[in-house]
Amino acid sequence: MSVPKLTYFDLAGRALGLRIAMFKAFGKDGWKDERIQFQDWKDLKPTTPLGCLPVLTLSDGKQMTQSEALTRWAGKKSGLYPEDDDAAFIVDEV
Repeated sequence: MSVPKLTYFDLAGRALGLRIAMFKAFGKDGWKDERIQFQDWKDLKPTTPLGCLPVLTLSDGKQMTQSEALTRWAGKKSGLYPEDDDAAFIVDEV
């Protein structure tokens, strides 16, 4: 079975919180952290769903995008995202 793959540049940027949540949810070896170089972006960009990064490729091959949505998803998987609606509202605000 394949593991989720996060594709983003080799820097923290929009993927820092997502990488932390992915590590918490899936451990060190339960996901792939694909870090690309800026010079490779020109060729990769047309293959991404919205022409932007980060992209999370799920184990079934479906590609998801938008850093806030991805971070929320990984936060729920890891238990970092609160179940309480008011607490979740505060998390989303930050």
